[in-house]
Amino acid sequence: MTVPVSFDEAQCRSISSRPFQSCIDAFWSLISSIHTTSFPPHASSFYVPSPSEALTPIPGTAPSTHNHWPQSHLHTQWPGSGHPGSPIFSAFYASNVPFLSSTTLSQTLFQNAGTALLDHIGLSILITHSQGGPSGWLLADARPKLVRGIIAIEPAGPPFTNKAIKGVQKPYGIPDQALTYDPPAAEGDTPLQIEIIDETPPGGGEPWKLQTEPARQLVNLADISVVVVTAEASYHAAYDECTVRFLKQAGVMVSWLRLADQGIRGNGHMMFMEKNNLSIAHLLEKHIAKLL
Repeated sequence: MTVPVSFDEAQCRSISSRPFQSCIDAFWSLISSIHTTSFPPHASSFYVPSPSEALTPIPGTAPSTHNHWPQSHLHTQWPGSGHPGSPIFSAFYASNVPFLSSTTLSQTLFQNAGTALLDHIGLSILITHSQGGPSGWLLADARPKLVRGIIAIEPAGPPFTNKAIKGVQKPYGIPDQALTYDPPAAEGDTPLQIEIIDETPPGGGEPWKLQTEPARQLVNLADISVVVVTAEASYHAAYDECTVRFLKQAGVMVSWLRLADQGIRGNGHMMFMEKNNLSIAHLLEKHIAKLL
């Protein structure tokens, strides 16, 4: 059976930002059809700082130098220093593009475009990352019969908030947009009833939240296999567990793949661009093969 694999925009960057083989290249031995996607509102050229503005490391490139979260000191796999002046950092920085400040509008546009793509290519496996994480939930919800599985690499989280974008709230749990719940989500600003399960989560930040029991179920995702992938030194290491718990509570078949448990150590949020990225690709290949 030929099942296309659709990557979100983040993995696309690894092709141009790395001097060696990308994860996408590694998947060609297993998959005959690969589609890479990007959010429709993203511009084609990146923001250029003025001469008075300095380039700064991105959280995924040199976290061990600032210790903003407990696991950051474990980061060892970024190729180069991860700071301005490094050729690899410069290539990565150049690949970044502006995006809409409204995550709700951005996700709506992507859902419309993504469902059109699924209607065209048919049954697929989705691989998402970070800001692209909600696209997997939204596409699977809209076209459950066309999604064989989702590999969510550190998807935006934790539930009901967004660690990476301050002030963003996710009233439907894991995306900003509405999902199909049973019983249906309520109208208004609080479609789901929420309870705090950890006031002081291990990575700091806002308290972890889940639905109040009995939890509404994500009925369109119930038959779709989901794997959440987390790197050892990423800021997601502090809260991806909460995302997994939210999905399980909502009736989703989800497993949590922590790279460190598989002997893959030292990775940050941009793991697919790092020195050991092919080890990660080969691990994900095994999970993709189970879905084919």
